Amino acid sequence: MNTDYKIAIPSYQREHKIQTHTLKLLKDNNIDIKNIFIFVADEIEYHKYKSSIKENYNIIIGMLGITNQRNFIRNFFDEGDMIVSIDDDVKEVQEIIGKDLIKKNNLNQFFIESFKKIKNNNCYIWGLYPVYNKYFMLKNVEISFNLKFIIGVLYGFINRKDKDLILNTQAEGKEDIEQTILYYLKDKKIMRYNHITFKTQMLAKGGLGKDRFIINEKASQYIHNTYPNITKIKKRKNGMCEIKLIRM
Repeated sequence: MNTDYKIAIPSYQREHKIQTHTLKLLKDNNIDIKNIFIFVADEIEYHKYKSSIKENYNIIIGMLGITNQRNFIRNFFDEGDMIVSIDDDVKEVQEIIGKDLIKKNNLNQFFIESFKKIKNNNCYIWGLYPVYNKYFMLKNVEISFNLKFIIGVLYGFINRKDKDLILNTQAEGKEDIEQTILYYLKDKKIMRYNHITFKTQMLAKGGLGKDRFIINEKASQYIHNTYPNITKIKKRKNGMCEIKLIRM
């Protein structure tokens, strides 16, 4: 099997943070720089990243907005390519060992094995547990294949340029929930590691930008209206809208 996967990093206004977080993480794990692609919003962002990052990474001008960018990334790579999508502010990947969360090393081998697993199980996407909480994680089986949220922070997929997988811009801010749903509806199976998660700074400056509450509420309404049988809307105590997936 070809193990030459690609790394896709959608990034916006984080030309410095990406170097101290995700790029450092990938470098520490000996990920080949020629297979790392940073996707920025426009030409202005391209020059900011190009002048700030001294190593010769592939910096690609994509599109503004994370939903547009994820669609662009799928179209950029070839059909059948194995792609790891990772946010620009990931510090570590950690897994449950015994009852503790421990830093996971050798991500290169982990990514290779993850693509083998989804191919062997007739899946096209794998992901990690979305919450950094070992107590919740310990309540789950190590690997699941049913309808569970694949968070966009770090996941891998086998590329298909299929119209059934195109994300709607109305899902902006919760496009990873719609992506989870679309993959499950198409393949009836998705793979999630429930004992492996990540450390990052959620809701940091950059990324989605301002007006997150409004963006999340609009996206939640769109997703629930589009997929009413498998979703319901919840609100956090701070008023932030969330979508809960209902098992089919």
